Amino acid sequence: PRSVMHDKDEMVEDLHDHSVAAVRIKTHPGLCAGWGNCHRFAPDLYPLDADGHVAIHLMEAPGERADDARLGALACPAGAITVITSIVGHTG
Repeated sequence: PRSVMHDKDEMVEDLHDHSVAAVRIKTHPGLCAGWGNCHRFAPDLYPLDADGHVAIHLMEAPGERADDARLGALACPAGAITVITSIVGHTG
């Protein structure tokens, strides 16, 4: 079971939810304006290219990095990052 987090309020409510097995981070390169806010919160999850734009398109991060992934997404003023979570023990 997965949850796609589009809404920033939903992501804030979900911070510190330790039932997350893993997160998938999807970036939308056409929306990235190169602010670099995501990188400030989690440079290893959100590497930047030479022009300062997020350099990943899709990656998976372990559950213990879920908060960092969400904070990076919340910090993006362009809304160029989607965090998709897998919930542990959720049956539907």
